[in-house]
Amino acid sequence: MPKTKEYTDIRYIKMHMDALGINYIHRSQPWTAAWWSAALPGFGHLYLGCYLKGLVLITGEIFINIKARINLAILYTFIGNFEKANHVFNDRWGLFYAAIWVFSIYDAYTLAVKTNQLCELEEAQKTRYFTRSRVCPIGISFLAQRNPVLAAFFSFVLGGMGQIYNSQYVKGFILIFWVFIINYYSQFNHLLVKTLTGKEIFLQQVDWQWLLFYPSIIGFCIWDSYVGAVEINRLFIEEQRYEISKNIS
Repeated sequence: MPKTKEYTDIRYIKMHMDALGINYIHRSQPWTAAWWSAALPGFGHLYLGCYLKGLVLITGEIFINIKARINLAILYTFIGNFEKANHVFNDRWGLFYAAIWVFSIYDAYTLAVKTNQLCELEEAQKTRYFTRSRVCPIGISFLAQRNPVLAAFFSFVLGGMGQIYNSQYVKGFILIFWVFIINYYSQFNHLLVKTLTGKEIFLQQVDWQWLLFYPSIIGFCIWDSYVGAVEINRLFIEEQRYEISKNIS
């Protein structure tokens, strides 16, 4: 809550900015948040700005997925080897996965609905709060327009960099951390170099359990960085319009 006297009557705040970047509430489709949570639990919460909850859910999902060998079971199911899928699946961990998966979808959907309601309440206030910049000993954050295509490109090159470009540093660091972990254990970069140089690839070199995480996390990084840049641009325009209307009145 802002400490200045001018904003002591504000009940709802749309945005927060500090050395860790920009976080804000925005309207979203609840089913979009639920869909990303179905792709990988925690993504829907990162999209909505709940970084701590998202980090916990992503970490829990990946840990349980590895223990239950769910990705391997999915792979063998898709290629029709049901006996192998049943053999690799660890049901002692699998039931935990079902619990976290269902909760993540439900909670992301509910959170999106509540966030939409908060947006309406915040916009209905007579006095609103926006921050243009923050400067402190460890960093600088500022509200400015971003290029959505450029943000998506950065995330395509390295997942999470698009979020860094959007000044969503906490989200970016979470995604970069898991992209590095998944990339390393799946040997994705090693396979990519072999593919580009025309060298032979042996399937036994591929860790499919880790590699199957990669499409989800890279796809989310690209999509989220693009949408994040669009939302920050809207926030920037909204702040400009509010300041102009306040000065006119």
